[in-house]
Order: sequence, then structure tokens, then C-alpha cells
Amino acid sequence: MAMSHATAPAHLLLILDTETSGLDPAEHSVLEIAAILYSVEHHCVLQQISTLIPGHRQDNPAEAINNIPITAVNATPVELAQYLCQTINYWGEIAEYILAHNAPFDRQWFKDHPTFPTLYNQRWLCTCSDFTWPRQHRPGQKLIDLALAHGIGVSSAHRALTDCQLIAALCDRMTDLPGLIAQATRPKVLVRADVSFEERQLAKDAGFRWDGKTKQWTLRLSREEAAQLPFQHKVLEDATSLE
Repeated sequence: MAMSHATAPAHLLLILDTETSGLDPAEHSVLEIAAILYSVEHHCVLQQISTLIPGHRQDNPAEAINNIPITAVNATPVELAQYLCQTINYWGEIAEYILAHNAPFDRQWFKDHPTFPTLYNQRWLCTCSDFTWPRQHRPGQKLIDLALAHGIGVSSAHRALTDCQLIAALCDRMTDLPGLIAQATRPKVLVRADVSFEERQLAKDAGFRWDGKTKQWTLRLSREEAAQLPFQHKVLEDATSLE
């Protein structure tokens, strides 16, 4: 039974991660999806799911990174995978927000996706760029580095459920998780760092990323955060959503 956001239980998060066969949704596909339903009120994990998604691919070009043999993907029981994916869809509908580390990357795979028809249009937050974690060394830190900085042990990486569990463990350690989420939902703008080649480290240290297409250092920030930058910058456009 689908539920609208108007009737959704308060303070539920869907923590989500994917493993894919490459970087381009036009050429590659989602091989694995994992999700955790997290209660902000009770400060704990309620349920968690991980499944490979069988399809018609004959190879996994990203196997060296995610260690997922395509034979294992195609051997996954189809009906069971479909059931688990439907459950993840439902969790997305009852959660207030979907959390992912580098959320724009994960979200893009669900645009017009036949198996996940509702996830793309839910409200997403990026634990990499929207959140300011208490012990992060700089904006845009890798998930493993964030976990280690907060005293969370890391035994493995590059499988979807493991990454979801690291995000959940970060949430567990927050003394004011509702406040952290409220801060993460502040309207964002897209900011360009106006730095010279010699000054590029300033942009890197502030969490800006180099966009090879536009040849610019950019980052999504609140206007308050942008005003505190220690170098010249320009607001390019509103970036309040992950569109």
C-alpha cells in the first residue's frame, strides 16, 4: 500500500546505496541495492535489506571495484529480488528523506526506472555535501574517512549494505540528529570558487569539486556557508533540489 508524504510517519529515514556496473546510467545498470529504514525518534535501525538485481547483463565492468561477479547477479532468484525491491520502494514512500553518500550519483539511476518507480521523486539528502558532521575534517569527505573520524570501525567497503550501515552508525553517534537533519535541509545554492590555478587547494580544502565539463570548482552550500568562504566565489544558481 503506497502512502503519501502527508501521511508518512514522522522522522523515518531511508538510508540507501547502490553498486552499479559503471558510471553512466545510459550504458550501465544497478547490480545491487541496499536500504536501511532508520528511526530518528528511537535513534536506531528498524529494518535493513540488500539484494542483487538480476537482469540480462553478461558482464560487470566494475567488478574490480565492487567485487560482484555477474554470474552471482544473474543467479539471484528473480521473484525474491522483486519482492525486496518492492519493499524498498515502500520504505521510500513512508520515509521523510532518503539519505545517500553522494546522493546525486545514486539518485540518477532511478529516473524512469521500471523496478523503482517512486524513489527518484522522493526527497533526497546527501550525507557527503548536505550534512556537516561534528568530526569531519573538510566538506565532501569520503564515507570511510567520516566513519573513522567518528570512531566507527570499517571492516570492508564497496558493497551497498556495508555503506548503508556506516551511514546508520554515523546517525547513531549524533547527539542531536534532528538538528543535524534540519541543518542539512536548508536551501542550497550552487557556488563557484573563483580561485587561480595556484589557489586551487583552497577550493579543494573547502570541499569544492572540479567539474571537467564546465572547467569550474563548484559546491552546493547554504548562503550562510557560502558567506563564510575564505576566497572569492560566485553563486551560480539555486540548487535546492538534487535535480
